[in-house]
Amino acid sequence: MSATRQREAISALQLFLGTAEGAAAAWSAPLDPGTVARAAGQLHAAVRWLSAAIAILAAADAYPVLDGCQRRIQAAWRCTAALHAPECGQGDGSGHGDLLCAAARYTAGTWSQRRPGQGQPDTDLAGLAGITAALARAARALARQQPRTPAAASLSAASSHLDTASGLLQTAASHARCPAAAQRRRPRTAGRQQANQAPARQADS
Repeated sequence: MSATRQREAISALQLFLGTAEGAAAAWSAPLDPGTVARAAGQLHAAVRWLSAAIAILAAADAYPVLDGCQRRIQAAWRCTAALHAPECGQGDGSGHGDLLCAAARYTAGTWSQRRPGQGQPDTDLAGLAGITAALARAARALARQQPRTPAAASLSAASSHLDTASGLLQTAASHARCPAAAQRRRPRTAGRQQANQAPARQADS
């Protein structure tokens, strides 16, 4: 991936984040039933493209956190699939959900050019954490539009999975920003384990 491609990948991540936050905010306002149904399908498609983007990232840069994160995002995708809502392409392209879908698809396409070792772990993981958190808020907003319904239960479950994935990504991003601190913590832990084992060895002797 060239320097230009790297900049495009970062810009795509920021675009995805911005549209996800915009959709979450827009869907918090009262919506008519048709708009809610379309938004649920757009959320489902965005989660699918997010899963594809993370799969691309995992193939290029094997961050350990991505496996657990991907399982949570796929669980969220299954929850939104249960809604049987129409996916992207049903609007005129100017709505928040349409923009969200376009940004999600663009991110996955841009990241498909990534090669191993060419990413920026803290930027990648922090951006994905923000996107996943925004999609969780969007799912909660749509759930509130149709309380006490099976659709609300599915959206709430999807939101929970996305929140968990976001937490995993945010923690990994913090470690990626401060690798030296993480390495310093490990020897101290090892030292405590050795100290705890010493009395047992002395007792055995």
